[in-house]
Amino acid sequence: MKKQKKIPILRPFMPKGIINSLKATLYSGWIGEGPKVKEFENLLKDYLGNKYIITTNSGTSALWISYHLAGIKNGTLVISTPMTCSATNIPLIHLGAKIIWADIDLNTGNIDPLDVENKIKKFKKVKAVVIVDYGGMTCDMERFNYLSKKYNVLIIEDAAQALGAEYNGFKIGNHNKFVCFSFQAVKTITTVDGGAICLSNKKDYERARKLRWFGIDREKKI
Repeated sequence: MKKQKKIPILRPFMPKGIINSLKATLYSGWIGEGPKVKEFENLLKDYLGNKYIITTNSGTSALWISYHLAGIKNGTLVISTPMTCSATNIPLIHLGAKIIWADIDLNTGNIDPLDVENKIKKFKKVKAVVIVDYGGMTCDMERFNYLSKKYNVLIIEDAAQALGAEYNGFKIGNHNKFVCFSFQAVKTITTVDGGAICLSNKKDYERARKLRWFGIDREKKI
């Protein structure tokens, strides 16, 4: 019987010759946020078409910061989906939010906007809705933007699996107030670990930039 070849679906891709770039970075004296991180941020801004992007040490940290900026705290009602990595919802639990589970669309695996609207009507005081682009399949952004305006709720997008995906001709990272990416080992691209937040305005961008460094603005000249 012929031995079948296995496809390593979760093996991180590393391009040939990367070890030389890694050595240069490791011996540069910057193994945290430094010139390479800034270069990466600028490349992301150009690629995604959003000038308000900060990188973080993980996708989970990106979600933490976004939830904080959104004003989620103890007792806040948040609609979310169970069809996701636990990292999407664990920060909500730590913040003391009350999670309301919405159903999913069987055709996409994404959170169902119709059920989300029903939950908003039922629970009245919902502050935010967390949507996940499951497997890179983008959520119905038009519908969620409509719900956001109609009911005054924030849409927070977990796009950990959707780097490079597009909706209506625009890259994911431009459709909601907070959009979070992950660069963990098995994501679209990896930085070994890491994440990013795409924001919609300068005020949130500057606040997020400080929050990732204990309130310090590292770009401010002294």
